[in-house]
Amino acid sequence: MKKTIVVIAAVAFLCVLLMGCAPIVRNVGSDLSTIQQQLDQISGDISSLKAEVDELKNSQEGGQKAEADSVQGGQAASATPDEPTAAEEGAAATQASGGDYGVADLSDRVAAMVSKMESATTQTLFEVKAEAKALEREIEAQEDAAEHDFRQGVLNRADYNAIDSELEYLEDQLDNAEDAMEFRLGYDD
Repeated sequence: MKKTIVVIAAVAFLCVLLMGCAPIVRNVGSDLSTIQQQLDQISGDISSLKAEVDELKNSQEGGQKAEADSVQGGQAASATPDEPTAAEEGAAATQASGGDYGVADLSDRVAAMVSKMESATTQTLFEVKAEAKALEREIEAQEDAAEHDFRQGVLNRADYNAIDSELEYLEDQLDNAEDAMEFRLGYDD
């Protein structure tokens, strides 16, 4: 008697399981075609986005060449202290493509900025801070360029680490000099 009940329960469970799965099996075919259509649409969207990115890159490269020509002609664009000028961005791109990421030039400019910070007065504090911020953005741009080249395989890990540590050192020098200047002049930000 117990065996009969167990067998009937097992058969009933099996029937419920099979009936519950039957609609799923029928819907799999339509789901796959829907998914395929969605994948085709996404693929088309990706292709159009790639074309737009290529178009933007080409227009940006043309714009950088025009900006470099105007800067060489003495018509440098003005910028607010928090925004890099076209000359700074162009210089950063040129330095990055040169392979050394402008570390030597940046090192000289950081040394000059540190001495400028040491001789700053309360009247020149904000001007010097703005210049330091612009230089810090250039250093960060070079760090970003080096990281990008590392991720693209242009730089090996050892070269990337060496460049990154040199740029971090320059950034630390700039930050320490700025802190010392603020302390000396009694400015608390």
